[in-house]
Amino acid sequence: MTQIKVNAIIKNNGKILVAKRCSRDGGFWQTITGTVENNENIIDTLKREIKEEAGISKIKIDKTPVHYFIWQKGKDDVVEIVYLVSTKEANVKLSQEHDAYLWLEPKAAIKKVGKANNKMAIRKAMMI
Repeated sequence: MTQIKVNAIIKNNGKILVAKRCSRDGGFWQTITGTVENNENIIDTLKREIKEEAGISKIKIDKTPVHYFIWQKGKDDVVEIVYLVSTKEANVKLSQEHDAYLWLEPKAAIKKVGKANNKMAIRKAMMI
């Protein structure tokens, strides 16, 4: 089976949103990500995940993906599609999945996030 995931590189005034997973989920810093649900398209997934995980609803999505990753999770293939998203909303309302957030300059965000695919996603989205 193939899972489709989205990765939102959310930018506000040149800074990137990173959120810290709660300790029960690893406690690492990441960008906003999520899985496409039944009968949902990728753009709707992006909107839903950003609203659910960050409480941000006023967004502009660059409709062309900036990057993608493919890997295996158990017996499943996972395709993660990265999009650049802009917002003017700086106040974030986190879900229970995260317990902290920061707006960081792109290079600082790359250093902060824990996983290599998140680092690469930010690099590709911000062209650095």
